[in-house]
Amino acid sequence: QYDQSHLMKNPLRYCSLIKYLRGNQYDVVFSSSNANAFSVSQAIFAGLLGGKHSIGFEWQESSKIYTDVVRGNTNIQYGEAQVDLWRYFDADAVAELPKIYFTSNTIERSQNENVLFWLGATGNKVLPQKMISEILNILDENNISFQLAAGPADENLFKTYPVKWKEKTIFLNGSLKDAANFFCGYSMIIIPDTGPMHLAVALGIPTVQVFVKSDPTWYAYSGNKNFIIDKSIDKNELIKYLNKFLN
Repeated sequence: QYDQSHLMKNPLRYCSLIKYLRGNQYDVVFSSSNANAFSVSQAIFAGLLGGKHSIGFEWQESSKIYTDVVRGNTNIQYGEAQVDLWRYFDADAVAELPKIYFTSNTIERSQNENVLFWLGATGNKVLPQKMISEILNILDENNISFQLAAGPADENLFKTYPVKWKEKTIFLNGSLKDAANFFCGYSMIIIPDTGPMHLAVALGIPTVQVFVKSDPTWYAYSGNKNFIIDKSIDKNELIKYLNKFLN
């Protein structure tokens, strides 16, 4: 992982990174990006690494820079679309739900039936207060205990939220492993389309994924443990899901 804006401030450092990576003599360089977008700088960077193949999604001028292109599919989940790049070599490759592993066994799984409701979000992914209230009412009506949480950068959201929400909210600040430990303390997570949503799914925790603007076809995860809310709430279906995983 590299910080392109930081590297570009020092072209020598940028060239040094390229030289180092070229020394690995890659057979293939995959340019992982949105299947419906194109980054010239990313494509050029992939080409400069000297691989026999540089593969990216076919978009506008991309075929003039990559040695091989793949037609992007925006009708499937983002992660599966990335597997399409590998399917250039292996047509039968199968996409799986993300999983996260740690080198030590300090992650403790919840033994209770508490629900974590993550309120942190940015831009058009912020949940409307009406939707938050509706979900909280469903939890209260079904006597389901819950904890609210958000990241430290999300505190500005709470300037317009009811005081009682902020009083019940934990503002989580720490490493990825700290977040994983915190998430695993709950039997279920209700969360908008954010980075922490992908972490929750990767940890295998039953997850209610809430979408208000972004496309769930592209970013949501299906499967037995995952429930998707797209702009409006089907109360009866949500209660069935809650009962299924919370007994």
